[in-house]
Amino acid sequence: MENTERKLHIQVPEQIMKPFSYCTEEGRKVFCLNLSDWMITEEKINELGTEPGYYPSDIETQLSEDFEAKFGDVKKFLNDIDKKGPVELTIERQQAIFRFFDNMHHRGSLFKELFNRSSNLPAKSTAEIVKMHLDGNVPNLFYDFLHCQGYSISMLANHTKVGLISLMNCFYPGPGGRFYMPISPYKAIVLANQNDSQFFRDRKPLIAPVYDEEQVRRLNDFALYHERRCGNQFVFAKTIDELQRLQSKRDDIVPSII
Repeated sequence: MENTERKLHIQVPEQIMKPFSYCTEEGRKVFCLNLSDWMITEEKINELGTEPGYYPSDIETQLSEDFEAKFGDVKKFLNDIDKKGPVELTIERQQAIFRFFDNMHHRGSLFKELFNRSSNLPAKSTAEIVKMHLDGNVPNLFYDFLHCQGYSISMLANHTKVGLISLMNCFYPGPGGRFYMPISPYKAIVLANQNDSQFFRDRKPLIAPVYDEEQVRRLNDFALYHERRCGNQFVFAKTIDELQRLQSKRDDIVPSII
């Protein structure tokens, strides 16, 4: 009997994929590098990274309303910013970003593995761990760590012809101890220490411009490396070029970024 349950995104939401997508007669699609076989395919964004009925309806509703919708409003605001200089973020917008990062952290396969390895409880699925997090029974370790280390929110603007890629895990650690979440091929939210002069001035966030294509490629290397290490599912992009480059670096991607 055919499964009629609605397909739900396990980790990366459709709203993250949409700016990386293009229109087809079948709907919006992205180019996807599948890390199980290293093949590049075209995938519909409403199907990529989904599983029918993965989250119970109450959890899916809470994720959608409390995390994804609020983050979506902030993401639209940030994508509409074209100027350089300080970024004005209200406390509410900052909280929405931090909570979204934290939620993506708890929805990842690496967190599930670490949680089950360190817990005396019976092994939990990602859906069960997310439920525990929503109920306040799993600490916000990622957010707490960043807060204690003096991290805050800034932005990167890519002014090159090489697009940023994204990943199932949504964000990744990169150069300088920063965390990057691409929200389009040309914009990324960056979590960095407020003393980082590239992204902050007088502890106020900046839009840091990037004009060097090699710098963008290196960030994409980090994205692929992190996905291989933490989920080994897929990375995706709006155009095929960067995925073909990464595909050809299958065996040497790790030494190239360390």
